Amino acid sequence: MKLFIVCMVFPIVLCAQQQSQNNTVQPIDLQEFVITGKASAEIKGGIKQKPLKPQSLKQTELDSINTNEKIPAPLLSVLTLPISTFKKNISITSVQAEIGQFYTPKIIGLYTFEELGYSVDALGYYEGSKGHIQNADYSKVKLAINASYDAPKKFVFFGGSRTESSFSVFRNGYSFFGMDSSVDRSILGLKAHAHTKGNYQEYTYSTGAEWNMLRCETNMKQSNDSRIMGFLDISRPLGTMNYGAKASVDLHSFRENSSYNMIQLGGYTKFTYMDIQSDISVDLQSATNSLDISLGGVLITYNAQYQMSEDITVFGFLQSGLSANSFQDIVQNNPYIIDSSVISFRRDIIHVKPSFMYQPTAKTSIHTSIDYRISSDMPIYIPNSLERNNYSGYAIEYVGAQVLTLSSELLWKPNDAMSFSGLCAITNSQLSDFEGSVPLLPSMKAGVTWDMKWNNDIQSIFSAEYIGKRSIDKQSTISLPAYIMVNVQCNYALPYNMKGYIRLDNILNSKVYLWNSFQERGIFIALGLKYSL
Repeated sequence: MKLFIVCMVFPIVLCAQQQSQNNTVQPIDLQEFVITGKASAEIKGGIKQKPLKPQSLKQTELDSINTNEKIPAPLLSVLTLPISTFKKNISITSVQAEIGQFYTPKIIGLYTFEELGYSVDALGYYEGSKGHIQNADYSKVKLAINASYDAPKKFVFFGGSRTESSFSVFRNGYSFFGMDSSVDRSILGLKAHAHTKGNYQEYTYSTGAEWNMLRCETNMKQSNDSRIMGFLDISRPLGTMNYGAKASVDLHSFRENSSYNMIQLGGYTKFTYMDIQSDISVDLQSATNSLDISLGGVLITYNAQYQMSEDITVFGFLQSGLSANSFQDIVQNNPYIIDSSVISFRRDIIHVKPSFMYQPTAKTSIHTSIDYRISSDMPIYIPNSLERNNYSGYAIEYVGAQVLTLSSELLWKPNDAMSFSGLCAITNSQLSDFEGSVPLLPSMKAGVTWDMKWNNDIQSIFSAEYIGKRSIDKQSTISLPAYIMVNVQCNYALPYNMKGYIRLDNILNSKVYLWNSFQERGIFIALGLKYSL
């Protein structure tokens, strides 16, 4: 039989007393309603019900959430705080030791911990060698501390902001072994920086400062470069667009009585029009090189991104203006630079770089670009003399040049155990006032890397790189030979959180010249052990 339940709701008069005054609530008339059904309703009135534990999802239901379909490449990101490079709530200790040919030891230590709200990374590094030939001995030492701090949101201005800071010191010692006479060089560097990024109401801000010092000493000759840099960037949304203003100051004290600097002040906007995301910035620039020559300009930068389809994303880049430069960057790039070099700034008359990324699957992507640049005052490295008796390293000259590069990069990961990457770049360059190409710039560069995990214990990494011929003078009369560098490394998992490996570099024993007269070592074998806790 059907069960008929007839419910009648009678008027209820609620009375409340507030500040000794009685307010009467008028009765509410509700309509009658009837519930029909075959099952009996068991309602435990007045008893507190405990929430039921939700059931676990089945595998098929999980697969419907974690789809295997590829995710389209993201467009320009919105203004959000960056993900911290420091891992939270994790304490990590790792030590790596390696010994190679020519008595070449290497030791790397890393310790990560948290203290008083800071996430701290402490790093120590040492590498040394007696050298593959006479006077090719060297040593490298580095100590660094990086810290990250997320401010509590209770603070008015800096609540929720992230501050990252670091302090590091390094020293490199080596010889100019490509010269007939023995010339020793040591490079000592110190660096400290702090960078804060956060939000205040509708504003996003980023500010920071940096101090570093580099001392380059060669047989009683010494060059010092001290740097103080600071910047400020503030932006806010306005409608569908974002607007911002920025300023930066970069000051250098060079040698005993010289200096160079660059000051920039400008603004930018980010917007989307017809599905094209654009980022435009304009900066006024004022600079002085180490010869006390004043330079000025307007730095114009345009970035664009457009997703044509689910598989193809198109990028665009356009820039014109001065580019920053420093003695510290030059010495790190070319360790055989001579001490009397002049520091100035490259001016890009036009620099364009269209590119596109094709991503047919989540595990395959191809990125192809065309990079074209017309520059004046481009820094190039050339030997100070082509006569061996007078050769003492590389000098810096500033010339006009055109550079065109076509490059393509492939990334492929067919499964979790294997990944493959490849790169090919073809370059055509021409100096404006000379018949040769840009020195030390190869006309072709290609490389592949294959990473394979054979099982839970064994992993191999194979890489091969081809570097074409490079001229070393402005007339392109003398060139460094092309070479092929092939490297292999095999890792093997050991008990007690340890991993052993063997590394073979330049297994073809190619003659490699990165700089004129300085032949790199041939085949090199090293054994290593890494412990992680």
